[in-house]
Amino acid sequence: MYNKNMDYLAKSVTENGDFRAYVVDATKLAQQLSNIHHTNYIASLILSRAAIATLLTASSVLKGEEQMQSVLNGRGTIGNIVVESDTKGNVRGYVTNPKAQAVEFENKPNVGATVGTNGFLKITKLAPYSKPFTGQVPLITGEIGDDFTYYLAQSEQIPSSLGVSVLVNKDGSVAFAGGFLIQVLPGTTTKSIEEIENKIKTLPPIYTQLAEGFTPKGILQKIFENITTVNIVDNIAVNMAEELPKSYYAKAIESLPEEEIKQMINEDKGAEIITRFTNSKYYFNDQELKQILLDKQSNN
Repeated sequence: MYNKNMDYLAKSVTENGDFRAYVVDATKLAQQLSNIHHTNYIASLILSRAAIATLLTASSVLKGEEQMQSVLNGRGTIGNIVVESDTKGNVRGYVTNPKAQAVEFENKPNVGATVGTNGFLKITKLAPYSKPFTGQVPLITGEIGDDFTYYLAQSEQIPSSLGVSVLVNKDGSVAFAGGFLIQVLPGTTTKSIEEIENKIKTLPPIYTQLAEGFTPKGILQKIFENITTVNIVDNIAVNMAEELPKSYYAKAIESLPEEEIKQMINEDKGAEIITRFTNSKYYFNDQELKQILLDKQSNN
């Protein structure tokens, strides 16, 4: 049952066996990201797009307890864009410059130029009990959807079309956010691919359809209307991922050189960590730092 107060991702396979397709309503996730990071208009647009693209990609290529981190660095004014997602719809992310100066084209903010194309999209897949696997491709347009489409074709060898669609208010708040991913299955004819490509071009943006009240399932049905039937195979709730526990950051402090930890104890009398993903604060007093230092010395 669709709950308009929740984000969710619909996964489907077409009845004719030609395509695997995903549509997500990520409006509330995008709103949370914007609120947490106090992003301006262009940063809200870019971070929301990256979160949706990472979520869709993770949903299509990960299994079980695997996780994914995407990093976009095009050397634009936005800086680095970092997003993490898992197979259960949990997402978090940040940009290093949430108040980025937008690069404009014809008096309009330009996402591609603000992200930049003098860099890369790097995706790392993490699985329990195995080494991380990293794939990297150059940024093609900086528009994010195009770059993830290129990654899927080059690194995953999956012909795909990934679209991200975000409507941002002038104050930087997100009105609607969603996206789609269509992947070609083996044996699909060129005619079928061209047919769905042409159909996508005729449809309004995903955010327009969400604003009109369409659900992810309804959008999937519109995409394949008069072509084939879509069979929904799973609905995944989409949520902001929980912050990492304080113990994680204790281990991060432990990895620092001993002199730095001693300086925190003797001069600063403690340490405060502001987390990248949620702007949460963790405070370590001098006694906690002394214990971390003892743990470090005993482990060496």
